[in-house]
Amino acid sequence: MYLAAIQQFLAKNNLHNPATVFLNSMDSDTLNALASTANRQLAAFPAGGTAYTFRNYLFGITRYKDLPPDDQTLIAKYFGFWKAESHKQIKQIEKHLHLKIKKTGGGQRAQQENNSLQFAHDDFGFYTQDGQLYLAQVTPNNSSVWWPDNSVAQRKFLPGYDINDDDTDPRVVKLLPRAHFDLAEPLPARLSRPSLVLKTSQYLPHLMQQLYHGTGAAVICTRFVNSLDTRIRGLWTFEDKFPLTEAVRELDRAFGYHSAWFGGMLVSRTTDPGTNILNEPPAGLAGRMAKFALGKGPMSLADVKILGGLTHNQWTNLWWHAVAEKAFHRSGYVIGPNWRAPFMKLFASLSNTQLAAAESQAGLPAKLLTPAQRLQLILATDMGPLPIHPAPEPQNLQQGLYLRIQGTPASVKSIQFTAAYPYLGKLRVTPWKFAAKMGQNYLSAAGG
Repeated sequence: MYLAAIQQFLAKNNLHNPATVFLNSMDSDTLNALASTANRQLAAFPAGGTAYTFRNYLFGITRYKDLPPDDQTLIAKYFGFWKAESHKQIKQIEKHLHLKIKKTGGGQRAQQENNSLQFAHDDFGFYTQDGQLYLAQVTPNNSSVWWPDNSVAQRKFLPGYDINDDDTDPRVVKLLPRAHFDLAEPLPARLSRPSLVLKTSQYLPHLMQQLYHGTGAAVICTRFVNSLDTRIRGLWTFEDKFPLTEAVRELDRAFGYHSAWFGGMLVSRTTDPGTNILNEPPAGLAGRMAKFALGKGPMSLADVKILGGLTHNQWTNLWWHAVAEKAFHRSGYVIGPNWRAPFMKLFASLSNTQLAAAESQAGLPAKLLTPAQRLQLILATDMGPLPIHPAPEPQNLQQGLYLRIQGTPASVKSIQFTAAYPYLGKLRVTPWKFAAKMGQNYLSAAGG
């Protein structure tokens, strides 16, 4: 667990590392919240995007100028040293490779920054990647995110599991070798020869449709929203024509399926129904959200709570596939209402009594939250970027949650959240607004 690794780091009393300053200021609940962001198998960062996108994955972002002078000096020395070391390594690599780099003044500016220790406009926060926890620097205007080579804490991975860009669930990785093609009876001669002409796709219904047209046989397949597409690209592109056994074997490995041929039919089913069922959106929700997406139905308070209880995979599967198919008759990328997981999960967990307290002027005090709810409150306060233009803070705020709901229980327009919790000795107030309206729709060719 990351919490144990963080505690081991603090026990070493690394006073030269500014991460110690941040960690020592956290209470036990905040340390648990930080550990929860890091306790995942793979990277927290998205595969691509801007530095501002990455900021949404940082914990406890703090402005350099808001830190005490001694802490500012410690951070400047520490990050200045590691940046200087990084530039030395780059120069050594350039020398080894005999690279001739056009002088742009970048190195000179970096050296000047290190010498003058100018970090006044930078922000700092924690992030996790490849099983390691770092203290990272965000430069002005979100132009870049940078971190030293040494991590604060590291967790062990599953034995024999390699870290790469693919975030396939390790349980599915173990099941893939079991995916195979059973022949309960001999294939027709025409299907044993490389006669199938197939086009690549990452979308399971398209692939099954091609097998149906190519074989003329009935195709029966289990259908879960979670396994409608695959991350494996270039499927069926190595040859122009395929025998059925080879085509189905590639499909099974790409989707984690097990196929069999009998009675003149191709029957395929997932080898991991448990994971697929867990990632399936709740029954009936997709239909209501499809009406909402088309402007033909409201967003009820009950459905907001259901949405908040979804996992990230369920949320993605709901909008990108289930709603897209019901509302737009094709699978693709459909962006639902704005999503900030800690706020949504906290809202979904509130009892009627807690909800009423949160809507009152006094708010819902943190002491009246369960440990699990308090963790989400801390994540809501500390995960993501600081507001570019902070809203005026309400007076006399206490630790806790404040809500302002616009609309009726049957038709919610928006929910204004305000989460407040201490960090680095000050009460941090984080506002966020859930707007019951659709984002921009992107329907990809994959589902067309």
